[in-house]
Amino acid sequence: STFTSNENVSRTGKVKGAKIKPIPDSLLVNVAAVGILQYTQPARCLEIVDEIEKRGNDNRFNCERARMNCYTFLSRYSEMIDSGERCLKLADKFAVKPDEAIIEILQSLATACSSANFYDRSIYYAQRGIDYAEKRGVYYVTVGYLHFMMSSVLNQMGYTNNALREAIEGYDISKRASCDYDERHRWSYQTAIVAAIVNLCDQMGDYNSALKWARVCGRTIENIRTSSEKMPAVAITQIESGNKIKIARFLHLLGQSHQADSLFNTVDLSLSESSKSIRQVLMRYYSAVGDYRN
Repeated sequence: STFTSNENVSRTGKVKGAKIKPIPDSLLVNVAAVGILQYTQPARCLEIVDEIEKRGNDNRFNCERARMNCYTFLSRYSEMIDSGERCLKLADKFAVKPDEAIIEILQSLATACSSANFYDRSIYYAQRGIDYAEKRGVYYVTVGYLHFMMSSVLNQMGYTNNALREAIEGYDISKRASCDYDERHRWSYQTAIVAAIVNLCDQMGDYNSALKWARVCGRTIENIRTSSEKMPAVAITQIESGNKIKIARFLHLLGQSHQADSLFNTVDLSLSESSKSIRQVLMRYYSAVGDYRN
């Protein structure tokens, strides 16, 4: 086996003797089974995917898609882009649903390039995704989300007004009825878009608009909870609590302290122990109300 050639290294890629479960042989059957490994041990996962492809246990597209994920989590962005381009070429031949696969890859490339501060590349892939999706059907939710990603890059580049216009345009597009592929993640995508609009309005000091959009965000979060989207309940609660704290802060800044206090008292502050995002919005809230000790 290629996984035991080094006597000091276990099949998990870690030093022998460490208390960790070995990688079962079943992971070599299909690349889909290495999903968690892409996040937890991406370097190790690359070796396993190479072996899967060499043995012919999965097709080239699925293997390349896993490599792209691994390169992303290893922050090897140039290799990620090359891998993504190979995925795009392989999708028509090997993907079960080529259109959806191509749109997803373009979206992933835009996101990863944004994280890497490859601004031009991120906008290029987002626009490419928009153009492809618009030609292939009613992917309005995804197109809206891609506009939001372009907005994120514009904001990072300092073009705040343009970023806000792009995000609002994305939200308006995302409200249209879309295909089944899109509808299954409508509310989580819309929540991400609206949350970005809230932050942009806040950044610009427009607290009336920020409050209005935060209330819209509250409704999209409620829709995640009642929809069939597979988001963990604890994640929904954290997003919802963070949005409530933002609303309370905006109310305070607009002189509506009584309403702000009533809303803030409904938030479970113990969530801050496990959520960095909750801690961040709490700090801004306490600063706004002058509670500097907290």
